[in-house]
Amino acid sequence: MSPTAAHDGVALLAWTRNSGRFTDLGRVLGVTPKLVDFPILRSRWLVPLRYLLSLAVTAAWLARRRPHVVIVSCPPPFAAALVAVYARALGRAFILDAHPGAFGHRDRLWRLFVPLQRMLVRWASTTMVTEPTLAQTVERWGGKGLVFHEAPPPMKPLARRDRPAVRPKVVFTTIFDPDEPLEEVAATACLLGECDVAITGDEWRLPAEIRHRLDAQPHVLLTGWLGQVRYLELVGDADVIVSLTRDPHSVMRSAFEAAYLERATVMSDTATLRACFSPSVFVEHSPEAIAAGVRSVLRDYASWREPTRARHETLMRRWASQRGELETAIAQAGRGEHTTTRIPSLQTR
Repeated sequence: MSPTAAHDGVALLAWTRNSGRFTDLGRVLGVTPKLVDFPILRSRWLVPLRYLLSLAVTAAWLARRRPHVVIVSCPPPFAAALVAVYARALGRAFILDAHPGAFGHRDRLWRLFVPLQRMLVRWASTTMVTEPTLAQTVERWGGKGLVFHEAPPPMKPLARRDRPAVRPKVVFTTIFDPDEPLEEVAATACLLGECDVAITGDEWRLPAEIRHRLDAQPHVLLTGWLGQVRYLELVGDADVIVSLTRDPHSVMRSAFEAAYLERATVMSDTATLRACFSPSVFVEHSPEAIAAGVRSVLRDYASWREPTRARHETLMRRWASQRGELETAIAQAGRGEHTTTRIPSLQTR
């Protein structure tokens, strides 16, 4: 049975401009995700209007599409709340894709909505989370947890060079979220004068003082927002990828993309990232430590070829297992069943 035939009644929903996660997952499931966003309403003063319009668009889409199972991303919790009302009213089911922010770990705003998140977790057939600790939280709240990571991107690893470019290419994969150490990223970029440094992310989200400082560095490029193809090309051509977070629960999509493309990586030193992405260089958040991590990769560049290939194979095995678990969760949700709670180790068995 083809993915499209198997998932005719399944829908993917996210309130975001770009969801590479759902785009890749939709490609695997044979489902085109519904992405709801109003880029012109970026001002924080216009957020209430943006969410009201998003609710209206989502309600109309649900009424027209009438999916049997909706996989919905949160935060924000409002999309999931609307889907929950739809599911209870029509006897449908939904699966939450709950990022760490949904549990109140990052943004003070979403912390206010944790009681709503608890209710949504109890109503959902399954809640997809980034790591086992959050799956345990889901279970305590009365839900069913599934540790689920990123599908492989639609691009195969490029051949690795035996040595870095004359001017090594370093990419800081950022989206300028509150969990990212932006001051340290900027300071590190300034330190790496011997490299060509690219920093991704929508520039409107970057504080003006940091943007002006980086614009003054001739070796630093602020790429702005990139579509998936252009972004993957940038990552695939880089010598080193730097992906940082202050959130101990985060397993950044950018880190998965770098690992799937067999790029050498420098990451924050958290237990979660060590479990997912070893071998990598894991660093504390100081400009000196991050720069030293990048330089250590460049110094021993050839030695990373086999470890990054082996890490790719480990991720592919893990993905195959998690995909099977999600397929089971979707099938059980469609039959009105709850899945069995699974809180697996991130380590490959």
